[in-house]
Amino acid sequence: MRSFLSLLLLCLTGGLLCGCFNVNLPKQEIRETRTFDIARTPFHRFPFRVEVLPVRSDSPAKFKMLRRNGSRLIIDEYNKWSQTPSRIMTRSLQAAFQSATQESPAFKLSANILTFEFDEQSASAVLATAYTVSLLDGRDPLFSRVLTTRVPASGTSAEAFAEAMKQAIAKQIANVKELILNSVKSAP
Repeated sequence: MRSFLSLLLLCLTGGLLCGCFNVNLPKQEIRETRTFDIARTPFHRFPFRVEVLPVRSDSPAKFKMLRRNGSRLIIDEYNKWSQTPSRIMTRSLQAAFQSATQESPAFKLSANILTFEFDEQSASAVLATAYTVSLLDGRDPLFSRVLTTRVPASGTSAEAFAEAMKQAIAKQIANVKELILNSVKSAP
């Protein structure tokens, strides 16, 4: 009986002492990861057939939204792309060149993404892509260009970044279309 009372007294004392100590743990903030996609922009029909090869990417983005502040590259842990930038660009280019009205001449388009990120200092989406266009039956390229497009965002949020990147993609596609049309005009 005495050991039972000792054990009971020990438990009560321990319970009282535990209430005296206040542990200040930081409050855990729970944030869901949000996913963003770039919807295909409707384009006018392109007059020539263009085979779009899968776009490659040298950008470290993968599914992550990247932000650059000077020389620092920051990964946005709570916001990501629904697909990789290379898949987003491939899908957008295929949509832009899907319906040709003429079969000849036919072109082959390859691209490599160099930059797909948000520049915090200028609050703009930056898209740099190397494009190569050649005739479908030819080996030599008609042209190779690196296009860099900066589109100011309406803010610094992930939504603003996604919208600005959508505009940057549309501008680059318009530039590539113009380059292809100019190469057809200047061909002998």
